Amino acid sequence: MSGGGRGTSAFEEARARFLRSFRRHVAADGGRLDVDAMRTLARSAAHRELVLVPPYYSVAWRMLLKVPARSLEELLGEAPGVRASGRCVQHDVSPHAVNSWSVSLDAIRGPDRGFTEPRETARVAEPEEGYVVLLACPIPLNGGRPRRFWLNPDVLYALAHADFEYQREVVSVGSVGAVWLAYARQASPNEALSWDEIVDEVCRGAPREEALERALRACRRRASPKRSQERRAEPTL
Repeated sequence: MSGGGRGTSAFEEARARFLRSFRRHVAADGGRLDVDAMRTLARSAAHRELVLVPPYYSVAWRMLLKVPARSLEELLGEAPGVRASGRCVQHDVSPHAVNSWSVSLDAIRGPDRGFTEPRETARVAEPEEGYVVLLACPIPLNGGRPRRFWLNPDVLYALAHADFEYQREVVSVGSVGAVWLAYARQASPNEALSWDEIVDEVCRGAPREEALERALRACRRRASPKRSQERRAEPTL
């Protein structure tokens, strides 16, 4: 009985650590998620609901603004144009890297997305300021094997007493493999699109789940192990 008590205590301690880290993570000053606590909770029947992505969420979206042309070129393996949609790249990052995604494209395409300043994104973008980049990736059942996607946005915000529930966030830990990519920037100073308008343009080309799966299957067939190593996704993102 004492062993069971210690186990329960360890899970409760991990739960408290994880919820504190999540509150810091979504706060204005940001913060690192306690990945060790997440992994501990995944082993607990009583607590794993907090950290496992529900099976009905099948696509993760990641939006990045003001991505430098050099970073995008490193990701694509070639110089980017003004805009493109439907590119396939390899998300290849450190095994310990934590990236934020959302299960809702609508949550990150609007000006109130939360991780950008609305007054800043409402202004006209300059061509030299960089790109809007949208990534999409299927979420494997149970986050994958080994598990790559984490968090349950349906219950986590309320239990952590955290803001920004509308962002519907999940996170990836380490590389997720092949991802769909679209990008765009201001074509010229005369185009006069705001950042929010460029975001909307990029999101209009987002694929449905079936089309995303087809595109990434083709991507996996084309990608050689050597090329996957050469094309390191998100080098500075």
